[in-house]
Amino acid sequence: FSHIPNFAFENFNNLINLDLSSNQINKVHMKAFSRLAYLREFSLKENNIREINLDLKDSKILNLLDLSLNKIANLSNETFTILSNLNTLIFKPE
Repeated sequence: FSHIPNFAFENFNNLINLDLSSNQINKVHMKAFSRLAYLREFSLKENNIREINLDLKDSKILNLLDLSLNKIANLSNETFTILSNLNTLIFKPE
């Protein structure tokens, strides 16, 4: 798949780790990962994402986010301000 639509994982709200690395994803809709309250580790590493603005307000215990090896030029501060438990943000542009 090349994009992830809004609420794509709403039926998997007990996910703890989500690894979508190396899937040729180029677009992620803002609410694609909404309602993932138990998510702790999340990777979108090594895709073709150019822009990202995620609504992760439900993922309050997220502590690792890997966005490395994408084509992201800008990151919105708003994406991360609500992630008070985020310990590790990996962001190495392609």
